[in-house]
Amino acid sequence: ECRDLGALLVGFLERHRSEAGPLCMADPMAPEVDLGAKAWRVEEVRRAFGVAADSLQLQPCLSGVLLGWPRGGMIDGQREFARLFGLASGAGRRRGRRIAATPSAGNEGE
Repeated sequence: ECRDLGALLVGFLERHRSEAGPLCMADPMAPEVDLGAKAWRVEEVRRAFGVAADSLQLQPCLSGVLLGWPRGGMIDGQREFARLFGLASGAGRRRGRRIAATPSAGNEGE
């Protein structure tokens, strides 16, 4: 089903900012795995989700929550995506296996 991804993102952030108890998030690649079960800074995560939700309500663009995202625009392909998120060139899929990308050195504070 085609849905508005912006509305889904805001809905996700709103739900997890106010939900009581542990974070419960199924891994989309392995639905039987709960990604939030071992979260130990739950309240900090909830506050971060709340800040992101509020930012998106005030400025409905990813530039409000992702540093470096072009205001009112889109990124231009995989190279721009890799640059924006500090990923090594060529990170992604290789030989049919998903490769976990890690931030490059020096981008921790961006």
